[in-house]
Amino acid sequence: MVETLDSVRASFNPRLVLLGILLTMYDPRTNLSQQVADEVRHFRRRRSRA
Repeated sequence: MVETLDSVRASFNPRLVLLGILLTMYDPRTNLSQQVADEVRHFRRRRSRA
């Protein structure tokens, strides 16, 4: 995700800013949804410290 954002910034819009991430088709009963949500939370914490 970060690489895609950097690529778009470099090629099309250097002022592009990521404001948030919206989880779609989230189902808390599945392991995959829980893993993705955990990764997003981790990503958000890392970016907020930078």
